Amino acid sequence: MQILDKIDAQQQAAHEAWQVMQDLRDIHRDLTRIHSFAEPISNGDWLSPSIKESMSNIVEACETLIGELV
Repeated sequence: MQILDKIDAQQQAAHEAWQVMQDLRDIHRDLTRIHSFAEPISNGDWLSPSIKESMSNIVEACETLIGELV
């Protein structure tokens, strides 16, 4: 019975690790989309300086987080 418990625990750990990897892929995808949206806005001339700065901060944060995920 103890071996079956170990096998079950290993399978559960493998499943949880797989789920974490899927979640990280989803986060990477979402950050990439946000970055793609925010970057052209941060470079636009039609926005107020405060909005451009905010978008630049978002772009920088996304780049940092994407770099950590890779």
